[in-house]
Amino acid sequence: MANKIMLFTVLSLFLLSACKKSNNNPYSTWYVNGQKFSTNDVYVDIGKMQTDFATHSFKKGFGFQFNTGGWVGDIPLKLDCSTQNPAWVCFAIYYNDTGYSAKTDIAHYINKITVKSGLTRYTLDSIWLFNVYNFQDSVFNDSILVYGVFNEPHSD
Repeated sequence: MANKIMLFTVLSLFLLSACKKSNNNPYSTWYVNGQKFSTNDVYVDIGKMQTDFATHSFKKGFGFQFNTGGWVGDIPLKLDCSTQNPAWVCFAIYYNDTGYSAKTDIAHYINKITVKSGLTRYTLDSIWLFNVYNFQDSVFNDSILVYGVFNEPHSD
């Protein structure tokens, strides 16, 4: 009887682990001061006033934020940070528990393409980002050089 219970328990655990949904999202890869980071633990949250495309980690990750102004749908066709309020909120890198953003519109540093599965891929050319906590300072002592490829996850 004990062997049957043990067998049932092992089989149950095996079946539960086999049913676990795997993360088959494409990886996003970016570089901060030459150091490589990569993850597929990302999400897209489309709301009435804002769309977020970001990593789940705020220690080392990235985030796009689009103020959609009531427009609902897919990720925007063109990244234009100049329409954001404030402008720098549309893209950030999280590095060592600190947020870094551009001082200007990054639209001319980033390109959007759609890959074969219909997902969005943003490629970011090299750009200097600045510590968001020192954003109002006249001297920017804390900056990072960033570039990379950021891939939209599959929808659930």
